[in-house]
Amino acid sequence: MKEVIGQTQTDRRGLGSTTAKWWSKTEGNEKRDMIIDEIRNKEDSTRVQKAVQQPQQGQWTNWDTAIQRSLTWNDIWHMAPLRISFLIRPVYDLLSSNANLVRWGKKDDPTCPLWQGRQTTEHVLSS
Repeated sequence: MKEVIGQTQTDRRGLGSTTAKWWSKTEGNEKRDMIIDEIRNKEDSTRVQKAVQQPQQGQWTNWDTAIQRSLTWNDIWHMAPLRISFLIRPVYDLLSSNANLVRWGKKDDPTCPLWQGRQTTEHVLSS
């Protein structure tokens, strides 16, 4: 089907910046590799679509604007367990903010006592 449609623009690189493999011009193992790549891309797309629909488990789909932090296994190994927990839990919105406490059934009111808006993890961490 891609050969019938032709090469389309899918990102910001510009027209003609990528080369396409055409099914009719490949042979043997290349055809098999093309099929495997197509199935893998379809499955990855399905996983991302499912993750986006899940509010907690799909948080990684919103990490485009997150600040990158480079940690080595040696850094993690020498950290205190509570510090590791504090580094990981905000990424998945699992800190005990009022909004999360309401979601977990531990509290009735999600408002912040300081500004009367909804108290989220982002609000608490940004002071």
